[in-house]
Amino acid sequence: MEKRRNKVLLLLAPFWPPLSPPMGISCLSGYLKKHGYDAFAIDMNGDDALWCYHNNYLKMLHSIVPKDKQGNIDMTGFEVFINHLRLYLAKRNNEQYFMMVEEIYRAVFFDNISKKDIIFLTEIVQDYLFMFKKKILQLISTHKPDVVGFSLFNGSMASSLYACELIKKYFPEILTIVGGGIFSGQLTQGNYNFNMFIEEAKDIDHILIGEGERLLLYLLDGRFDDTKKVISLEDIKFDLLDLCHPSYFDFESYNMDNYIQLPIYASRGCPFQCSFCCETVNWIRYRKRKVEQVVDDMENLYKSYKKHLYFFTDSLINPIVNEISNLIIERELPLYWDSYLRVSNETCQMNLVSLWRQGGMYRSRLGVESGSQIVLDEMNKNITVDQIRETIKNLANAGIKTTTYWVIGHPGETEEEFQKTLDLIYDLKDYIYEADCNPFNFYMGGQSNSDNWFSKNKATGIYSDECARMLLSQTWQLDIASERRVTYERINRFMSLCKELQIANPYSIQQIHQADSRWKSLWPNAVPMNMELNERFLEKNTQCDAYRFSLKRGDQYEKEREEAY
Repeated sequence: MEKRRNKVLLLLAPFWPPLSPPMGISCLSGYLKKHGYDAFAIDMNGDDALWCYHNNYLKMLHSIVPKDKQGNIDMTGFEVFINHLRLYLAKRNNEQYFMMVEEIYRAVFFDNISKKDIIFLTEIVQDYLFMFKKKILQLISTHKPDVVGFSLFNGSMASSLYACELIKKYFPEILTIVGGGIFSGQLTQGNYNFNMFIEEAKDIDHILIGEGERLLLYLLDGRFDDTKKVISLEDIKFDLLDLCHPSYFDFESYNMDNYIQLPIYASRGCPFQCSFCCETVNWIRYRKRKVEQVVDDMENLYKSYKKHLYFFTDSLINPIVNEISNLIIERELPLYWDSYLRVSNETCQMNLVSLWRQGGMYRSRLGVESGSQIVLDEMNKNITVDQIRETIKNLANAGIKTTTYWVIGHPGETEEEFQKTLDLIYDLKDYIYEADCNPFNFYMGGQSNSDNWFSKNKATGIYSDECARMLLSQTWQLDIASERRVTYERINRFMSLCKELQIANPYSIQQIHQADSRWKSLWPNAVPMNMELNERFLEKNTQCDAYRFSLKRGDQYEKEREEAY
């Protein structure tokens, strides 16, 4: 069948941490190129002018939120920021708008916010959207695509939907497509949020759900009806990509000097079923690439871009960690790698951990989740607290950075069980490089345990119906989980302890440098500091000056918004 649309622009809109090129749109771009399409991938998160607004919003929150409620404000503040973007884009009148901003603020910080402070925050939102509009229209005018596709995550949703609105307004002939991780959890097909999203997202022509390469190719090849808005793996009989074939990722369009590491992948999916996780459902089943192909890719990327540090985007590196390490040692490659690692019997064996360190393991991202055995069992982690202790100590003794992830408020977490998490962190304070905590989130579909939780328990929306519709998503409180206020109070205590113990939770280049300095002082045999691997970043200014919104430009923006409706 003749290809109807040949030029494809793939975008990752803000906001997603710009530490490495986005693997999703890179794989899609490379795959389309292999099949004759003119594809181009752009990461808008590498644009410092856009990221300044994220930084300025969080700085403003630091000055507004009471110190005892800030907790993990880089994470909780980000949640408020992206929700604020959605509310602003959906607002119809100022009275309603101010009420909704108050609502999303209280849902995270459990405090009131003044109208004056809302105005200050709104100025940052307005100015960001003004700049984003200019950038999007410039990209479209420059590339003149037939199709624009967006990788949708929670953080990129507001910007992506606004981009689709602008495209349909100024370039109505362009096809707009979205896909991405958000459809494996928060917007799982068929649930309440997804149905609301479909009703409101009128500027999207097609939504692709699941592994995207073949779905996008088949859509562009004309195998689906033009009127079919939602296309999933079921529509192609779960015809998944054969990972044994050569890789297809495409980094040609990125400025590699903007990134401190390069992404790589060795598998898709996860062989485990942790209760709160969407990876198993999203990827259908676990599949591996040949280790030789993976190391070939790393070696070729090193030769092309001279980057020493690589980030495995896999859910877990455990099934191939020994093979990867041995092959890098055998080839004597000057490579380091950062990956998600599961606590297991192997991680408790110092001889194996030493092998991984020798083979380039730079940082291990451990889903520890809790210091309570009761909660770990509720999560279906199939690990013990003693294994956690031994794993973290082994990795630290080998000099590997130990990033630990924790889930606060999961069903089964009482005050007594949460205290066990704090006790474990205190006991392991010198062995933990980073401690990052997130509240337990329940989705009505997508998580390994979603169906079980939903069928046996009650879920209540934390936002009013009006606010949820403006956000295009409701956030649910499961009755068997910790009350939301309690969960966020525990996050505050968690972060307060980490600050007291000087355990980092770095979100910026500067914070990473500070965390690396502490780690080096604790472990003389530690892996090199990140800046030592990427010295160019030492010269890059990572701080943005406070930016004040221009009233004249704001009035113009409001006028254009009104015309759009």
